[in-house]
Amino acid sequence: HFTARTIAVAPKRLMCRSRPVPARPVPAVRGSLRVKLQEMFGATETPSIVDGKIALTIDLLSPAGRPLQITRDLPGFSQNAYPQVRAEMKGCYPKHPWPDDPPAAVPTRHTKNRMNRE
Repeated sequence: HFTARTIAVAPKRLMCRSRPVPARPVPAVRGSLRVKLQEMFGATETPSIVDGKIALTIDLLSPAGRPLQITRDLPGFSQNAYPQVRAEMKGCYPKHPWPDDPPAAVPTRHTKNRMNRE
């Protein structure tokens, strides 16, 4: 559980790969970050707080904001679970990017069409 000191020094917002996102210090899950999966593309480590001492629980969301996966091991998710998530979601959200290698991809909040225009 969080101590009062940990909560006091924990950031209220974190930079995910594409924008600031509210961080929620929830004692039961040791802090969490709700973010769309595509916004975490390019991440090679699990986000943490308190000088890397507390890994955040990442609630990865679909482009529609629905829960896809909860993880505290982002590299493990990218390597093991992401291929199955990608296969399922690519059909549901064909306008959104679903790269083969998410740690090497560009983070985005946009569809493929809008990304190509920018």
